[in-house]
Amino acid sequence: MHRFPLLLACVTVASALPASAQITTPPPDVPVIQAGPLGISPTIMLRDIGRDENVFNERDDPKSDFTFTLVPRAEVVFKPRNLRLAYTAATEYVYYREYKSERATNLSSAVRADVTLGWFTPYVLATGTNTRQRLNEEIDLRARHRERVYGAGFGIKVGTRLTLGASGRTTRLRFDEATTFRGEDLARSFDSDLQAIEGSAGLQLTPFTQVSLVVSREQQRFEIARERDSDS
Repeated sequence: MHRFPLLLACVTVASALPASAQITTPPPDVPVIQAGPLGISPTIMLRDIGRDENVFNERDDPKSDFTFTLVPRAEVVFKPRNLRLAYTAATEYVYYREYKSERATNLSSAVRADVTLGWFTPYVLATGTNTRQRLNEEIDLRARHRERVYGAGFGIKVGTRLTLGASGRTTRLRFDEATTFRGEDLARSFDSDLQAIEGSAGLQLTPFTQVSLVVSREQQRFEIARERDSDS
């Protein structure tokens, strides 16, 4: 998919916010609205403005259309003492001017709790998405599906430079019933549960340099298409 010109704009209420970190690390708290231990950070992002030169990813006779994506988002952070509880919700409006079938409203939310107990920092999290975004290159179709992730983990500070960690998560993927692609029922082929455990070690060499080692094991099991089961 090619869009040009590409414009990325992020508008916040009252002030700009830093980019969010990965889900395994809570982002720095710079709330727009602060009321004691409660912080609220609303944002509106406008992205992917321009022409999509191949709307349906066709090899022959590709279709072109004007498109943009509008993403209102809000993060609420509650920080009493050693607890950090964060809830994030976002709605993604995908607009196509001519090909209305490609328009979509995608929903996502996440909640995470981190506890700081000196050298020990456990956390739990849960996320959910309801989206029509293409799942991967194998499924070249904007098909409605839902994904739920539940996870927990901890970090252990050893000395001033070494951090050890472990985590586990469960990912549940479900497509809407009767959704097909090239004659295949997507729910039958791709509905699955993924179990993963991970261990990590990070060494802070300098204030700007860190070396990390991550080892993980994943087990994916499909509800119906059991021949696709895999271990990684």
